[in-house]
Amino acid sequence: MSLEAPAVSPGLGKLVRDVSVYLGSGVIRKVVLFFLVPIYTRFLTQPEFGALDLVIAMGSLFAIVAELQLPTGVARYFYEHASAGRGADFLGETLVLRIALGVVVMGAGMAGAGPIATWLIPGIPDGVVVVRLYFCLALVAHLESGLLLCLRLVDRTVAFSILNVVGTLVQAGLAILGVVVLRLGLVGVLAAEVAGTLSVVVVALWLLWGAIAWRRPGQAALEALRLSLPTVPAAVFAWGGIYLGRILMSRFLSLDQVAVFALVMKMVVILQFVANSMRLAWQPLSMRAASLDGRSEFYRDAFELSMGALLLMSFLLTLFTGPLVLFLAGDAYREATYYVPAMVLGAVLATGTTFVDVGNQVARTTSNVSISTLAGTGLNLLVVAVGTQLVGLWAPALGYFCGSALNLSLLLVLTRRSFDLKYRSASLVGTAVCALAMVGLHPVMVANPLDSTAFWAATLVMTIAVGTGLVFVTGPGVRAFARGLWRR
Repeated sequence: MSLEAPAVSPGLGKLVRDVSVYLGSGVIRKVVLFFLVPIYTRFLTQPEFGALDLVIAMGSLFAIVAELQLPTGVARYFYEHASAGRGADFLGETLVLRIALGVVVMGAGMAGAGPIATWLIPGIPDGVVVVRLYFCLALVAHLESGLLLCLRLVDRTVAFSILNVVGTLVQAGLAILGVVVLRLGLVGVLAAEVAGTLSVVVVALWLLWGAIAWRRPGQAALEALRLSLPTVPAAVFAWGGIYLGRILMSRFLSLDQVAVFALVMKMVVILQFVANSMRLAWQPLSMRAASLDGRSEFYRDAFELSMGALLLMSFLLTLFTGPLVLFLAGDAYREATYYVPAMVLGAVLATGTTFVDVGNQVARTTSNVSISTLAGTGLNLLVVAVGTQLVGLWAPALGYFCGSALNLSLLLVLTRRSFDLKYRSASLVGTAVCALAMVGLHPVMVANPLDSTAFWAATLVMTIAVGTGLVFVTGPGVRAFARGLWRR
């Protein structure tokens, strides 16, 4: 198996094809995980479900420290090394560096499991075991993401997709065994995830072992790390916006309410599988297009198509929020219905920064994303800290939305100065129309019965507004994609 980059000219057609492959596996994977949620909400207590969310929040910070955003530098420089015949050496160096960082950081987390469990999840049975298991999972996942990055960069989209599906199916089967049959609670959930992730690591290592030149990190790996380090503050700030706010919530609200918020985040996963598929396809293509004429238009069209797809998914989630909450968790979690639109739209805006920041990677001005993320996270945490005691769970939902909007807006401005990024004001207006329609009209739908005039009037107006906004957002991108197909 060769790990040199294939000579494929990037374009919107290639982007759509790769997104389709990733979406195919993503649909299977997320559907499986989606149907695990009602199992967890029924076989775990609400405090346990909330505790799981808090452990994931804390572990995510350790993951950022272990990764040091190295994939940013690997994606940026891989094609330069591959064109010179050094792709296998480059990937081997960066993988060894990644493994070393993961062992040190996650090992520290396991060593401190006792104090972490006492502070973060007091009163949860086997709290220390739960924390240690999570750090074991984080270490295996850290290795998994590095190996799968190699497959993506060399255009092995099918192998990447199959591995993800197989690992998820193993995880789901073991989760049902551990939680439903053996009644192991949180320990069963995390043990199942460790086994599923480990199965992917084993197969990926088997595929890549003879093709990657495993060697001690040298100048090439350090070059990638230097480009990545300025984005580490952005990752920490983003963690603060999502997870530190949740830990703050746990100081003001009960674990039952944290569990409600955790359910909202599980529903956002439905949207994130679309966003993740786009990101997986976009990252390699964006680096190949870095030296081409017309790259700014390509980046703009890809950004607007992705935002249109995400806004459409957000609209569908907003329409069916009520039935989804009742299916996933039952009447005890009905409160989650109110917060879904704001959280989903916040996730859309947060995902948009992935596409905008490509210009910063090309121009090597990666610090821009840290500046914008700091501003967005600061606003988010301010809303959470001030508002949680006043308006309850509305504060983190609105804080996430407002912080994501500020982050994306500021990053667009900063990137336009450092890189010839051509975006259209009409697409920003269209995004704002979609967001206002969903956030403004969803409370009317929730407050009125299904057979009322108010419910159907709000649904109709929302549909018209979102449809109009999507035309503004995606119009040029759709035309560019259609022209590409016509030329073929």
